[in-house]
Amino acid sequence: MNCSDITRSRLQSFYKIRLKTALVFPFILQITIAVGLVGYFSFKNGQKAVENLAQQLIESVSVRIENHVLEYFNKSFQVLRITEDNVKAGTLDLNDFEGLKQYFWNVVAEGDLESYLSYGNEQGEFIGVEHLETNQVQLKIRTLETEPMREVYRLDEWGNRAEFLKQAEYDPRQRPWYQAAKQAQKPTWSSIYPFFSRQNTDTALGMSAVHGVVTIGIGDVTGHGLESGILMVMIQSAVRTLKEVKEHDPIKFLNTLNRMIYYNIQRMNSDKNLTLAILNYSEGLLSISGQHEEILIVRQGGNIERISTMDLGLPIGLDEDIAEFISHTLISLNSGDGAVLYTDGITEAKNRQKKFYGLEKLCSIISQNWYREAEGIKNAVIEDVKSFMGEQKQFDDITLLVIKKK
Repeated sequence: MNCSDITRSRLQSFYKIRLKTALVFPFILQITIAVGLVGYFSFKNGQKAVENLAQQLIESVSVRIENHVLEYFNKSFQVLRITEDNVKAGTLDLNDFEGLKQYFWNVVAEGDLESYLSYGNEQGEFIGVEHLETNQVQLKIRTLETEPMREVYRLDEWGNRAEFLKQAEYDPRQRPWYQAAKQAQKPTWSSIYPFFSRQNTDTALGMSAVHGVVTIGIGDVTGHGLESGILMVMIQSAVRTLKEVKEHDPIKFLNTLNRMIYYNIQRMNSDKNLTLAILNYSEGLLSISGQHEEILIVRQGGNIERISTMDLGLPIGLDEDIAEFISHTLISLNSGDGAVLYTDGITEAKNRQKKFYGLEKLCSIISQNWYREAEGIKNAVIEDVKSFMGEQKQFDDITLLVIKKK
């Protein structure tokens, strides 16, 4: 065999391989592209279906909550109107606290209309009857003889005082419900405010835990009153719904929530919006997304890192789509570390000289008291804010949450 035969044989083998490749490769390429496109579109369609389902659930829950809230408010108006009629008719004397106690007890004992009725006057006297979730009914009373203390009693099944429980300083004239009614000089709603006897806050705070991830939200709605309160209820229901459908991506989470709130605000013909920060904590890592006040990260020794949220989102309800403006940051928390969340009702609290309490003072008090448990830190801040304000009126809601890792 000479060189030309060898060359010819190799060329024939080469062309044979190329011919197989040329015939098989297009089929493989077509199959790969087809499978890839089917997979991609299936993923996108599935993703869209989940988003649509989440949106439908959010809207459904929001409508039910809104209807429930309005029904509850209508009951409150009915009770208020009946009480006002009794006062005008002379069958209910506002100076007769024993008669007021029995009247309030008759209303709240069943728990169908109101769970808490109270009355306060310009002399600082106060009486309230509350039906607790434990089915216990309590009397809360402050008179000229007991001031500045408000006494709390357990009532028996006939509405009589059965047991003295506790006493604490209390002045109804400083409470938002009293100030709102006095200013309006007519039946009116106050802003949503902390209700201390139930050890929670009815302002801008929601919390849930799903599959080891604790989600905390803190925000502040523009304005005050009923409309702002309903918007905050919508936010809480939306957060819980998104947690139930296991939406953990911070951008999709906030954008979906914003879209639902935006549509509801448009439907209500309202100009409300709110700041909202969402924090997810799991196994020592804290994820922060959304725009609100600065988040304070406190290390074990009391050193504070101030995390700006200005670049982590936009106010909720301003625009239909805010995905491109949402970001998130991750913070590692070790034993003894923690975070402090607050609303501007603290930093913008004023004293008689019209000076703000300020973020620097808040950080200082937190740092000085970080050796305490979370509850002790919270109490120290609240007491310092009250001391700073003195007798100055509180014009904005105050929300404070202290988180500390053991």
